[in-house]
Amino acid sequence: MDEQNNKSMIKRWIAAGIGVVVIALVAVFWIWPRFMAPAPSGNPAHNSGTPGGGEVPGSLGEVTSPKSAYDIATARAKLWQPDAALVKVLLGNASGGQWTFVFVSQKDKGKGFQVVVDGQAVLSANEIVFEGSGTPLPTDIISPDAVMAQAHSLPGYGTVAFVSLEMIYNAAARQWYWGIKTSDGTTLTIKATP
Repeated sequence: MDEQNNKSMIKRWIAAGIGVVVIALVAVFWIWPRFMAPAPSGNPAHNSGTPGGGEVPGSLGEVTSPKSAYDIATARAKLWQPDAALVKVLLGNASGGQWTFVFVSQKDKGKGFQVVVDGQAVLSANEIVFEGSGTPLPTDIISPDAVMAQAHSLPGYGTVAFVSLEMIYNAAARQWYWGIKTSDGTTLTIKATP
């Protein structure tokens, strides 16, 4: 009888141990992240992923203007080559604050200079292999939020999640274009200036 009680007691301890582990896992993976989530920004424009204001899961949220980051990146690129001209801008992450800029120089054909800026800080600045010609960023550029709103207004794209945003200079057309990639792999192209 004692042996049977011991086996029964061991089974209870094992069951209790498993229960504690399950509770700990629930706390770590379900409850704790809810308490550690950042507070809402209080900015109603933050959820600008859809025309109604609700953000589409997996989409770009509020995107900061690349203009101030461009000024910082240009200053760094001018140290590389005084005639550095912008050829490409890419939104680096879904938070909307990190931008990657690619510059080229007439003096250094076949090379480019890539500068990554997050907020007011240069995260990296490196010479890369790149062909193209560039120009200064237009002063009348359509903002990232405005171009995403314009894309959402197109038939069939009202609720589509946008996963990347870039601006490229077309030297032949002498025009900047926004390229917006959707979650289904489609890329929309919209003029970057009015």
